[in-house]
Amino acid sequence: NSYAILTLTLDSDPSISFDSILPLEVLRTRGLSIAGPSGLDNTEGFGRPGHTATAWIIVENLGNAYETTTSIDWTAPSWGGNPTLHDSSGTEIFSLNLAPSEQKELFVNLNTPIGVQLGSVTSTTMTMCIGSGEETLCEDLFVNLTAASVTVQNIHQRTLPNQSLQWTVEGLIPDDGLMSWNTVSANMVHTNWVWSVDGDLSFDGSNIEASGSSGAPFTGNIYLDLPVNAVPQRHYFTTDSDSDDNHSLYFTLHVLQVYRSASTIVQPTQNSQGEPVSMFVEITNQVLLRLENPGNGQDEFLLTSEVIEGPNMTSSPVVELIEYNPQRTLGPLASTIATVDVTLSEDTPAQEPFILRFKWQSLGGENVQSVVDLLVEAEPDHGWDLTFEDGLEHNIVPSETLTLNYTVKNTGNAVDNIIVKPIFSINYFGSDSSIWTAENNSFADIEVNGTASLDFSITAPSDTWSGTIATVIFELYSDELYVSNLSLNLTVQQVSGWRLNLSETNLIIEPDGQNLTLNVEHLGNLARQPWYSKAGEGWNISVPQNGDIIQPFGESTVTIFVTPPENSVAGEVGVLRLRVSDGDGSGQTIQEVPVRVGTSPSIELFAKGNWLVNSTIESMPTAWVENTGNDLAILSIDVTGLPEGWTANHPESLIISPNQVIGLPISLLPDPSWDSTPISVTIEVIHPIIGLQTISIPVEASSFAFTSSPVISGVVGDTASVSVTNNDVDLPSNVQLSSSTLLVSIPNGKQNLTLTSSDGVTEYYIHSAGYLLPEYSASCSFISAAMDELGIKTINDKIGTCTLVATSDDSFSGTVVLLTNDGNNVALEQNQFSVSKGGSLSLDINTTNWKPDAGELTVTLIVIDSFGRQITERSTEVISRASGWNIGIQEITAEQDIRISIIRTSYERLAGVTCLISLDSPDNDWSETIIIDINGFDFAPIIEIDDPGVFDNDDLIRAELKCASPYDIDDVLDDDTAQVYYKSAKSEIIDSSQMIYGIMTTIIVIAIAYFAGLLTPNATRKQRPQKTNQNKEPVVETEQSEDIQETPEQELDDFSIEIEEDGLEKEVIEIQEEEDIEDSQTNLIDESSASGRLASLRDEMMSDDKPVDSRPITDRMADFFKD
Repeated sequence: NSYAILTLTLDSDPSISFDSILPLEVLRTRGLSIAGPSGLDNTEGFGRPGHTATAWIIVENLGNAYETTTSIDWTAPSWGGNPTLHDSSGTEIFSLNLAPSEQKELFVNLNTPIGVQLGSVTSTTMTMCIGSGEETLCEDLFVNLTAASVTVQNIHQRTLPNQSLQWTVEGLIPDDGLMSWNTVSANMVHTNWVWSVDGDLSFDGSNIEASGSSGAPFTGNIYLDLPVNAVPQRHYFTTDSDSDDNHSLYFTLHVLQVYRSASTIVQPTQNSQGEPVSMFVEITNQVLLRLENPGNGQDEFLLTSEVIEGPNMTSSPVVELIEYNPQRTLGPLASTIATVDVTLSEDTPAQEPFILRFKWQSLGGENVQSVVDLLVEAEPDHGWDLTFEDGLEHNIVPSETLTLNYTVKNTGNAVDNIIVKPIFSINYFGSDSSIWTAENNSFADIEVNGTASLDFSITAPSDTWSGTIATVIFELYSDELYVSNLSLNLTVQQVSGWRLNLSETNLIIEPDGQNLTLNVEHLGNLARQPWYSKAGEGWNISVPQNGDIIQPFGESTVTIFVTPPENSVAGEVGVLRLRVSDGDGSGQTIQEVPVRVGTSPSIELFAKGNWLVNSTIESMPTAWVENTGNDLAILSIDVTGLPEGWTANHPESLIISPNQVIGLPISLLPDPSWDSTPISVTIEVIHPIIGLQTISIPVEASSFAFTSSPVISGVVGDTASVSVTNNDVDLPSNVQLSSSTLLVSIPNGKQNLTLTSSDGVTEYYIHSAGYLLPEYSASCSFISAAMDELGIKTINDKIGTCTLVATSDDSFSGTVVLLTNDGNNVALEQNQFSVSKGGSLSLDINTTNWKPDAGELTVTLIVIDSFGRQITERSTEVISRASGWNIGIQEITAEQDIRISIIRTSYERLAGVTCLISLDSPDNDWSETIIIDINGFDFAPIIEIDDPGVFDNDDLIRAELKCASPYDIDDVLDDDTAQVYYKSAKSEIIDSSQMIYGIMTTIIVIAIAYFAGLLTPNATRKQRPQKTNQNKEPVVETEQSEDIQETPEQELDDFSIEIEEDGLEKEVIEIQEEEDIEDSQTNLIDESSASGRLASLRDEMMSDDKPVDSRPITDRMADFFKD
């Protein structure tokens, strides 16, 4: 079974296609052929009485599957007995197994009765069947067997020309003692056929004879040598012996057709043996062939072509071969001329020989073909092969960065440079107008058939629509020469998502409820309706079921009616949980909307009694302000109507919460010359919304006065203190006196507590406001380490903890809200809590799918109780970083100048971000910092720094690449730092050739001096100056010998070896001579100096003792010159 793929392509848009699989089943065919020597369904055989009669047949499976005979039936012969089937070896066959198209030659055997009359004929019909049931197929074969005195073994043969054949003849000599068969009458005479006999047979002219006693047995062989050109034909060799009945000669031969093939190349021809024929690429080249049938019969031929890769080719050749009328029928010895078009692809390696092989194959014979080869090569050409590892069809979603690895192969004929330029062809869906961009890529010096691995990185625009297909056409250039292109398709897939943008939303709700309009952002890339529903508990809201269709990345609004809890105060915070999704639920988001009760401002001013003022100390009135609105009010305070010389001390502003009662924090100090005459002053309170309110209070002198505000508030039962000037006062039961402080147990509600002077004449007042609300406590903290990778990966972990404590009489329930300064509410795994009476709870703050954009954030954690009170608030500054990008140091070298190569991936986000390369060396105080714009280069930048001139060889230089927050951490940290050892331009003092020359010169000079007796140790030697780390010219000292021995032959002055190179130190090694030196002085020679080492060598040359230093002379001479 197999299948075929049918591809349907839209004519107007070839990019739209559909594949369908068409199953194919090869049906079984069944056929059976049984034939005799004539090719028909009958056969003849002969047998001598008392022997086995034999007839030849051939069985062939004409079907396309293996077959096994299911039955072989025989009709009863008149001779009696049972016919049997045998193969050529004589083995009886009971069942046949035949492969498709398989043939088997068999023999029908039947015992010839001993008393049967010669010439008697018996017949039988063989029925052979295959298959079973309805699929049974049977064939009949008619067999005629004759009793005779002469039989031929291998009665029938099938053969090709140019073969030697043999038949064995057996029988009895006739009564006349001579048996003779005429070959002409037996149709045995043909051109170039050669017959021969042996045994009891002999040739007499054209007769084959056998002689002997009457009835005597004879045996012999008949041989035939067929010529090469024997015509395919069936031959019947039969004739009677002269005057002898029943001594006929009968055997048959089938000369099969021989299939031959011959072919030669007419053009093009090679100029010389082994020289390839040049062919142009991308141009049709013609090859002419002479095709022949040298066979012995008409035949059908097939011409095929193939390409044989050369042994030294760098890559396989790409060739298109077209044969015209490849299948042809030719008679014997006929010929024809055929044309083959050859087109070499531009990807074929140039000037690299390969073979075009042409096969002229006979379809009549198996494996009969003529093969001719043509050695060719491609003309030089530029060529590139670009292959993507993951294919040319990819899906992508908005903002996704897709990196595809691909390989470019130089299929040209020379080392080449490639530039890959991506060009976009966008098939936009709907009103999509997104802009797609990608950077060029390049690679230099690619060998012929060499490859280079590159990558293509693209980030889909954040606003691209689902269904848009971006076709990236990669144009391939060899430097500036356009060569070819390859296209890759990027299909934008659907993404769903919604978000409520609260950044510009007024989340303040009127105390009686109001409509709240929220901005709905469609984050999906396919037009959809938003569907709304309330998710979880919270303030009462009325939500529409769905909104209008919003285009991809579009915006809309949804209006909901929000009702705050009863008796809520301004600033009281609630959380609305709103679910937004597509109609099928995809893209669902549950967003918490923190709302706050709006402001309804109202304040009232009160005073009780006169303002009692002590002339010696600042005194405060029983006057207060009550915030009867629901907002936190910031009030401005002032006092008017004061006489000259009076002082009023008070803050410029006062903050008061809703329902809060606060005493007016004003103290008066009268003029020392005040005569205690009562006066009246006015207190002015300015509300930022309501405006000015005033209250007038009479002021009178009193020895008893309040030095702190006599207006108190707090939880009922708590103790509040009020400072006074003296103790001359009668107190109610809930007020106690301690020194000059009144301790008041706060009663329930708002009331005035009356104090009476000791004489009972004057009354003083304390205003008290007592509350019964529970006093909860909470504290929160952040885990900074949990947010170190914020933005790099999605945070689904614990980022903080809140400790919540309830009072002993009231349970504590509420909400935890996590907000960012950009208006986003961070989803928490759990944000509702409930603490039982007197209990406490440690609540883990676990975020869900939190991955904000890169930037600096202020994160605020707020705990709000069920009364809408903000119990605690904690903020922290965090940095959100980004993933999916990397910059690094690819390579740093310091061969004089410092060179730094930068690598970068998805670096476009670094536009406007400051990045620094910091360099320093621990071997000195050198350092340098370079500011680079990673996004400002078309290609990865290479930074070069001129040699600072402060380094010695192998000084360590360190480099670090880092960008400003929040891009201070990338995906690969290992490539952010690198180091290198500085290499100067100075070469070694002596290179190898100079070393050899120096050694030879030194040995020759020392030998001459030695044999002349001029070498004597110096008495004193000076140390050569050592090199310092400072950049100074080298110091060269020259020693003068104090005593020089003269010789009759010549006078040896100073002998020195001087090695000088440009830019190197000039050092002179001098050999001084003296007449005598003690052994003790020799031992004191400093062998670390040049002169010391030379003296050591000289002493060894003047001594017969074995040298102490047994190292090779090359090593010792290297030490000699090492300074």
